[in-house]
Amino acid sequence: MSEIERQIRLKLAGLISGVLDVEAVADWATEIREQDDPALDDDRLWSALDKLSGADSKTGPEEYLYGHDDYVRWLADFDGGIF
Repeated sequence: MSEIERQIRLKLAGLISGVLDVEAVADWATEIREQDDPALDDDRLWSALDKLSGADSKTGPEEYLYGHDDYVRWLADFDGGIF
């Protein structure tokens, strides 16, 4: 497992458990996507980072578009190679 894969799994697990702030995770994913890392040529990693970078999307001033059930599905998709 690459370092980016490990970090993605940790970020998703942190969102699921509620120990990580969704905005901090989205900022992290955006920052990683902007790096010139050859690992990002992997569509699976890119898709996971794309999801995470949008995790802080809102439907209102205090309401997030995505939540716990979405993060659980994203992790299952990531682990299952669906991303």
